[in-house]
Amino acid sequence: MNGRNLITTLLLISLAVLTYRLWLADNGYQEVRRLKQDIDIQAAEVEDKQRRNRALEADVKDLKEGVDAVEERARTELGMTREGETFVQFLNEEDPPGASKSPKR
Repeated sequence: MNGRNLITTLLLISLAVLTYRLWLADNGYQEVRRLKQDIDIQAAEVEDKQRRNRALEADVKDLKEGVDAVEERARTELGMTREGETFVQFLNEEDPPGASKSPKR
């Protein structure tokens, strides 16, 4: 084997080893791709939680600052009425007699 063939063989072996490590090893391309997918999933979850937190913060602010939000919740969730008002609840025909529904939340 002459020197040129030896260098070519060594280069091909090195290329094969590097290619294996790039595509199939634990820290190769597939692992990087999986980690990027995990990051994308976690980023979407963080965005959803941030959106939910902003909505909750707005609710807390409304409840702290205004009587209107408290009154609205008392009316819709607890069925409360003002003095002089009458609470009327309509039942569906499918509801058995005497059945009452709790207010929707």
